[in-house]
Amino acid sequence: MFLLIPFCISYLHTVRIIGHRGDGCSQINCVTAYPENTIASALHALEVGAYAVELDVWISKDDQLMISHRNHVDGSKDDLFASITPGLGTTTPRPDQFEYKTRSLYPMKAPWSKDRRPRAEYLSDRYTVAHIPITLLPTLGEYLDGVCPTGKKIVVEMKGNDARLPLRVVQEIEKHNAFDCIHAISSFEWNYANTAVHQADLFESIKNETRVKRALLYSSSQPSGNDFILTAADHYNASFIHPKCTALDARWNSTIINAHRKGLEVMCYFGSQIDTFTHFDTAMQYGVDEICTNNPALLHEYLNKKYSKPRND
Repeated sequence: MFLLIPFCISYLHTVRIIGHRGDGCSQINCVTAYPENTIASALHALEVGAYAVELDVWISKDDQLMISHRNHVDGSKDDLFASITPGLGTTTPRPDQFEYKTRSLYPMKAPWSKDRRPRAEYLSDRYTVAHIPITLLPTLGEYLDGVCPTGKKIVVEMKGNDARLPLRVVQEIEKHNAFDCIHAISSFEWNYANTAVHQADLFESIKNETRVKRALLYSSSQPSGNDFILTAADHYNASFIHPKCTALDARWNSTIINAHRKGLEVMCYFGSQIDTFTHFDTAMQYGVDEICTNNPALLHEYLNKKYSKPRND
C-alpha cells in the first residue's frame, strides 16, 4: 500500500508538456537553437518530450496565414523586427505590410538567446544576422504539413485583431485534414469585456465549432478574482483556461479549483525567460494540467525526477 501512494500522487499531479513557440522563444533569456515558431523548432521540442507545440498565427498583407510572434518593440508598435532580418537594402516590414510573396527577402534572425546582442540593436534593422541554414517565416499550412505527421499536437494562438482570422484558421486546418492534430485554438489576449473599440472578438465566430477545442488566454490577476474567465469559457464553449504561469497566485488558485469542478483544464504558459525547476515548482503547486514552456527538455527532466513521468493522454 505504501509503495502505491507515491505512484498515485505522481500520476495525479503530473502535467502535459507544451513547447512554447516550439522549442523556446528567440529572445534574451530563452534557450533555443532554432528560431521560434519554425518547423525545426517544433520538431526538436517534440523530440525532447513535448506532448504538443504552440505557435502564433496572423494574416499577412497578401492574405496568407503566417507563423510569427510579431514581437513588441515598444508599447505602441507590434513589429517583425525581432523575428526577421531587413534583407539587402530594405527595411523590415510591419505585419500589415509583410507579404508572403516576398518573404524570401526577409530570412529569420538567429535566435537572440544564441547571439545576445544589445536589445536596442536586436530590435532594429541594424541587426542582420540570419539563421543558418536560411529559414523563412512559415505559413500555417506548411507548419501543419511539417508537424502533424509526427502524431503529436499543436496549439494555435491567434494574433492581431483581424476578425477573419478564426474562420480562416479553421478552414486551413480543414484543408490539410488536420483536426486530429489540433490540441486547442487560443487568442492573445482575451479582454474581460471586449470593451476596446479596436478589439475584435476572435472566438465568437467559432464558439460552436465542434472540431476544435478553445483555450481562453488571460494573463493577469484581478483584485476581486478571476472567475469571470469561467463565465467566458461557458459562453465560448471553451475547454481550457490559459493563464500566464508567473501570474498564478491565491486569486488564480480559487479559479483553477472552480475550473476543474466545471470540467475545464488549465494550460499555463511561460513568457520570455529561462524556465527553471523553481518556476515549474511554482506552477505545479496550483494544479495546472499543462505547462507551455520555453524549455521542453528541462520540463521533461523535471517531471521524470519529481513525478515519474509527464502526461501523454
